[in-house]
Amino acid sequence: MTAPDALNLHGVAALLGVSYSALQRSWRTFDGFPPPYLGGGKGERPRWARQAVVDFMNGRRWTATEAPPVAPSAARPAANDVVRVPIPDTVAALLTAAGG
Repeated sequence: MTAPDALNLHGVAALLGVSYSALQRSWRTFDGFPPPYLGGGKGERPRWARQAVVDFMNGRRWTATEAPPVAPSAARPAANDVVRVPIPDTVAALLTAAGG
């Protein structure tokens, strides 16, 4: 599932008013089109920040050396990140709650 502030190829095609297949074939050759912040390689699923595509529609152009704009939802850590949280001792907590 894609976040509301991030777009896949279908979302970009709908926003730009072009067909999915035309965009899939030629998004890399559009002059000044923003690079995806995720998945720009062969066989990967690209994701663009919605604001970057809107800026492109309003005349903003990106150079090949510019970093891709990242969607705000992608800049936040995932909910199930690998930060270890100590698991409380449930037996001790139950004994304490029971008064023992």
